[in-house]
Amino acid sequence: QQAAFPALVSVSTLWDIKAFYVSLDLELVARAALKLDYPPHVLGLELVIHMAPRILREGPDVSEAIQPGLSVLAGTRGANDLARCVLFTVLQETYERRGALLSIFSWVDDVNMRAFGFLAKVKQAILETGTIFAKGVRSSKLTLSTKSVCIATNKSLANELAKEFKQLGIPIKAAGSAPDLGIDRGSRGAPGKRAAKRTKAAAARLKKIHRWSRGFSAKLKGVTRNLATTGAMPQALYDTKVFGLAPTALKRLRTAVGAAIDGGKKGRCLQTLLALELGWSDQAHA
Repeated sequence: QQAAFPALVSVSTLWDIKAFYVSLDLELVARAALKLDYPPHVLGLELVIHMAPRILREGPDVSEAIQPGLSVLAGTRGANDLARCVLFTVLQETYERRGALLSIFSWVDDVNMRAFGFLAKVKQAILETGTIFAKGVRSSKLTLSTKSVCIATNKSLANELAKEFKQLGIPIKAAGSAPDLGIDRGSRGAPGKRAAKRTKAAAARLKKIHRWSRGFSAKLKGVTRNLATTGAMPQALYDTKVFGLAPTALKRLRTAVGAAIDGGKKGRCLQTLLALELGWSDQAHA
């Protein structure tokens, strides 16, 4: 929306690493963790899990034990911490060499780089920073996924950047959305059909919770809070960390969540209600 002003553009590159946890080199993981002062005794215990022999099973058939040299077992305790150790060096160099126009957000192996400003400077910032990141990923024995996409103010700009990245040997494609990476809103922040449908469904869910909460006693208040925070809110806020949420939509969502949690009683301060029920940090995102 900011880039709708004349002469300004906005570009987001959404990077994904192919088979991330499966591709992690365990020796590289250990070296990176120790370099960052990861507690050695904790690291040793966690590596016992990831380096333990594994077997393949298909029906009644079981393979011989396989000694892994790659792969951190996703979902185990400490897996994300070990993965972040490997990516720390890559992201640190990328952060240090990025331009002032560019912001970087990371969710373990999913990285979003966003630049906003004049066309020439934005293109330069995106290309230079993306190249630094891609080289760092390769040096960590990892591979960028072909699911990586470039979303820009207009499709022609996205196509141009994707073409230049391709010439540098970096896989990325131009797109108006990236549902595989949890982003299905188009450029300029305009929600697509899926986003509109999802937001409508979240609003309907909050209305149902509101109706149920009226008949609940004080002891069951936590039930309505959990229904709102674990179901409706994640559904409504899906992908907003990348594209944001319009002030009007944010206000409506806060009102709906407050009504669902407290039964829509009048005369209550919404800010205080959300803070007490969700906590100060969570209510800021509601």
